[in-house]
Order: sequence, then structure tokens, then C-alpha cells
Amino acid sequence: MKKPFLPGTWCARALYAGLCTFSFFATACQLYTERSESQSQSSSPQAALTAPEETLSLSGVRGKQLFAIITNPAPTEADEPRTVSATTGIEPASPITKSALASRNALCSKPAGTESPEPTFGGCYIPPRHWRTDTAPADSRNAADSISAPGKLSSPVVDSTTMLLWVDADPGMSIYAKKQATLRASGTYCYVWVVDEYYTTDEVSAEHAAAKVNSAICQTLAERFDALYPVERTLFGNESESIRYNSDGSDRPYAALSDWSATGSTVNIVLYDIGKDYNFPLARGVMGYFYSKDYYIPVKNGDLRYSNQGKYFYVDSYYAVKYPEMTVSTLAHEFQHMINFGVDKSAGGEEAEIWYQELLALLAEDAMSDFLELPETAGPRNRLSSFNAHYALSGIEYNNAQGSLSYATLYAFGAWCARNFGGAAFIRELAQNNTANYTSVVQAVNTLTGGSYTMESLLALYASSLVDPEAAFSANKTAEESIVYEAGPVRYTYPLSAIDLWSKACSWTTSVYSENELLNTRNKDGTYSAPALFNPKAITPALRPYGCTLYKLGTAAEDDISVTFSSGSAQTRVYIVATD
Repeated sequence: MKKPFLPGTWCARALYAGLCTFSFFATACQLYTERSESQSQSSSPQAALTAPEETLSLSGVRGKQLFAIITNPAPTEADEPRTVSATTGIEPASPITKSALASRNALCSKPAGTESPEPTFGGCYIPPRHWRTDTAPADSRNAADSISAPGKLSSPVVDSTTMLLWVDADPGMSIYAKKQATLRASGTYCYVWVVDEYYTTDEVSAEHAAAKVNSAICQTLAERFDALYPVERTLFGNESESIRYNSDGSDRPYAALSDWSATGSTVNIVLYDIGKDYNFPLARGVMGYFYSKDYYIPVKNGDLRYSNQGKYFYVDSYYAVKYPEMTVSTLAHEFQHMINFGVDKSAGGEEAEIWYQELLALLAEDAMSDFLELPETAGPRNRLSSFNAHYALSGIEYNNAQGSLSYATLYAFGAWCARNFGGAAFIRELAQNNTANYTSVVQAVNTLTGGSYTMESLLALYASSLVDPEAAFSANKTAEESIVYEAGPVRYTYPLSAIDLWSKACSWTTSVYSENELLNTRNKDGTYSAPALFNPKAITPALRPYGCTLYKLGTAAEDDISVTFSSGSAQTRVYIVATD
């Protein structure tokens, strides 16, 4: 673990904000020092620069590396974030002129992460938040007293028992077809089904992966899911045990799954070619998904008609062969989605947003990785290179235009929170408190620290850690092991190891930014290290919701320096960080 930021070392590492004078600068540092040790203080220095131009003046910083951070602590995009317009007393990091730089607005239209290896594209399909309907609501024939439960499976037999299941059947994942699936493995807590056309008795290998799986793969998945099932539930809670009814808009529990579903309370894992895209170049992008439609009694219209009426999630057969360890991590991810569906998050009057649901599922992968004995390349850490390169294109949100990058950014933020605010205890509080979205994040942090943090102050701390690997609030530390699972010989403490964004494992290349725009250290192999640091003269794109942009100003050549910022969106915030 890195040494904490101790009192008396304020000039080495501090976050500055607003109209800082020397006295405020020292006080701000002391405030952050106190939080680094007690985690009990919550207010952070903020500055909304409201004049057409505003200058920050700092003292006692000669020889320090200086960075400017622009954040957008709001749920809407900031079209005109502030930019650095002038500096005094600073030796620039690069003598580049503004005219030499390409427009980042234009560059942002390029797809993020195109240079990443294929596994980083694996994601989970995000079904529509509201049920798709055709023309009219279900009629009276869908009334609760006129429906009946599907027949129960009688002593299911591996390689013999079959079911007709609704699965998606087109690359757009908007068309469903009923396909026969056969039970290929049975565990204590799960059944593993394979749609018949995606099963083979032949040997399969990652080197020659196709869209067909064999019994050995299914048995492995059943064993791995059986192992993670009680451990993940200890951290996140239990999945719902009720089939629901929504024909009349009431969306209420109707019956116990143990009595209603053909497979009772058992979790069903269904393998097939998700999106039917195996033969589409570069289209194998969905590793798995959970869709809550299966928790509902079917009705006449909309996606609920395709309910399989039970606990189901779906795994891509190609990925199961090509990337078996990533597929195991996907089991933890999708099972968390299933659990989260059953958690009451209504106290704040908000519906759980996509970004929040994905944040929880990514943290499930993070927390379960050691238990599942997975390499870092199989879990969410394999997204950190993409985060380092392109964090400026996606905030703490789900950006439909940058879906893969959104996963990376959400994981980076969630992992940072967990490593600074209680480890697995933070994850449990986030998952099980009765609010959602940004409210849930803030509530989880404040419950564990006794503080009064806001998303604005958390974003400031998080963003400042991205320019300083030794920041007091850094993800580069091992989290507290605050939750323990024990059952028989199994004991697990949900370890969360340090994340070093400056390591070779997180290095990156990019086709989105020009070399003139970046001021990062370039490695001998041509890659960059650390989160992208922009030249302060670079043309800035709109700041995404709860996003940030980092600028490298240069080295303080004098004791007293100043930085002038342009006018811009009032919702953005400006900070300066000084490091050795």
C-alpha cells in the first residue's frame, strides 16, 4: 500500500480549486489530508468561475508539476467547458501552438477503442428499460385469473430433457424465435441449456472457436456458477423468488417461482449465438445478458410475450469457447443484474439508470475475480487501457455512442470508490441501499464514512487522482477487506487489489487524438502511459455528464504562478493539481 499523504507535506501533492491564495491552498491541502486518514470529512474546495475570464493564483509551487482539471458535475452535457487561455510563471510542457492542433470535436466522431483487442469489446446486451409494445395493451384474456403456470419439469436429465425457449434471433436483437434447447449440465443452483443448433459432440478449442459448445464447456460453467452463487449473494443480496404480473400496469409479484416456473428456483444459463452474429465480421460483441422479461407472466403484446418465466440469463456460445475465463467473469456480471432486479431501489423516486446497473455488475466481476481465480485480462481490468486513452469521451454515465468505453469509465470510477471508501463494504452498501444512481453512490460513501460528500466533491477527488499516482485518494491501493464469506472450508474476503493506471498493463495507443494534443510520456514501444493528458491549447469537446478532462500545464518556474481560464459553461468546475 502507498504511504498516506501526511500533514506537513502539502507542497508535494495537493488539489487546488477556485480563487486560491496561499492560505486557502494550505487549508485545502490539510482538509484533503484529514480525509485521507479518517475518511470522515466531506467538503472539498470548489470554484464555479462565473466571470468572462477568471485567474487562479498560487504561491510556493516552484518546481512542481502543474495540471488543470475541468469537471462537469451535472447529469447533462456541458457544451462549452472552460479552457486554459493563459498562464504566468509556468514553463509549458510543450511549445505547441493552437493552430497546430486538430479539432477534438471532429476526432470524437471516431469510434473509441478501435485499436483494442477483441476481448475488450465483449459486453452485455442492455435490454430496453421499458417493455416494447406493439399497438395496444393486453386485453382481458391476459387477466390474472385466466392464466396458468407452465408445466414443471419432472426430474430433468442431462442430454435428454429439452425445453422450447425464446431467444433473440437477429443482429439487432429485436426479433425473437422459439428454439429447442437441451439440458447439457446440471448443478446445485443452475441448469445449463444449449440451443440445439449450437451444440457439438466434437472437441472445441479457443484456437479454432466457432459458435458451438460441447458438454465439457457446459459442465465447467455449471461448476463455476455453483461456486460463485452463495458467495456473490452474500455481497449483493438474493435474487427475486417471485414471478411478476404486469398486464394491467400494476407490476406486482404474482406467485413464487418455486411453484410457477418450469425450472422452479433454479437459475438457467442458456448458450447460443447471441444476436445470431457469428458470421458477421466484427459483430461478436455481446458476451451475455440478463433480461427481466423472464421474471414476468407473458402477455399478448410487447417483449413480455417472450418471457421464459423463470430465472434466466444468456451467454454467447462463441465467447464461451474463445474466451472461457472471460465467460466465467460474465456469469458473475449477469448474475448481479439478476440480483439487482429484485432489490427495491425506489426510495429516492428514481428508476435505476443503465450506467448504475452496469457499474454494479462490473464491481461484481471485480469483487469475485480472486475467488474465481481469473487473470486480470479476463475481468474488467482489461478495460483500463481504453479508459486511459478515451475517458474524456464518456463520463459516469452510459453513452450509447461509446458503449464499450462507458464500461471502462464506469469500472474505473466504481473501482476508485471501492478502494477509497470501504472495499467490499462500499459495494454491498451501493447494491443494497434503497436508492439508485448518483444518490445511491453518495449515500453509500456517506453511510460508511459519516461524511457529507456530494457527487461534485467525489468527482473532484476522483479526477485529481488521475494525474497523480500517489494521490491520497487513489485507486492504487489495496482496499480494506471488510466483508467475509464463510461456509465450511470456504472463506473469502472479497479482496480488491491496487489499480496502477501508470503500469504497462494499462498502457495504450490511440487513433482518436493526434500526437500534438497529448502530453503523456511515450514508451519505447510507442504506447502511452497513464490517463490521457492534453495540451492546454487543445480544442476541447463537450464535457460528458459527470465527466472530466485533464490538462498538463507544465512546471512551475516561479514561486508564484497564475492560470487564466476562459468563460464557459457555468456547470463546469476548474481545479489545479500540483505534484512533485
